[in-house]
Amino acid sequence: MVIKKSKRNTILAIIVGVLILGYAAFYFIRPVKDLAYTGYYWLFKWDHFNKGDKMYASKKFIKADKSITIIGIFKLMRPLTLDELTHLDPFLADKIHLDEKKINPNAEPILVYCHKGFSREKMNAQPSTYIGTYLGSSYLSMEGEDANRNKVNFKTIFFKIKPNKNIFLDNEGYLSKYELPPNYIGVDSTLYIFPFDAANTEQDLQRIK
Repeated sequence: MVIKKSKRNTILAIIVGVLILGYAAFYFIRPVKDLAYTGYYWLFKWDHFNKGDKMYASKKFIKADKSITIIGIFKLMRPLTLDELTHLDPFLADKIHLDEKKINPNAEPILVYCHKGFSREKMNAQPSTYIGTYLGSSYLSMEGEDANRNKVNFKTIFFKIKPNKNIFLDNEGYLSKYELPPNYIGVDSTLYIFPFDAANTEQDLQRIK
């Protein structure tokens, strides 16, 4: 069957349009871009775990510049509801960074880096790169920077971890309220790490000395 020229041009225009929309979605619609990158890294880059598996420091951390002395930890923070902000508990007022000018009813929970982590020095003292037990994973937001160093929120998978306390730096007063986003408070005690920082096998300690 011969396709008429006008019909062929229509089909070609539709294909080009779909490609343009796909390109625009990937490069300009952040949720689509975040999901695409996460899917790629999940399939081809990150180690996988089952609940209860041991987790070890990754080769990425081991090969990093020695000025990087810890694997960072994140905690989940949520925005206070308008009702909570309107009837603010005095106990909460002392623990949050309150800013009535930045109340956003559409804000969502985000992960925030806290002053905790797994120490390179303590790994050498164990000696082991065992950092803790895998508890699960979640697709969550955190604040980062784009190519122009503008602050943006992006989403990816994070691993939940029960830490190996032998190498864990658990600083009291780990997070000042002024380091929190305005009007946010902690959700729970769950700790999260980047998947790139975790491996499912013991690593060569000689590489991190």
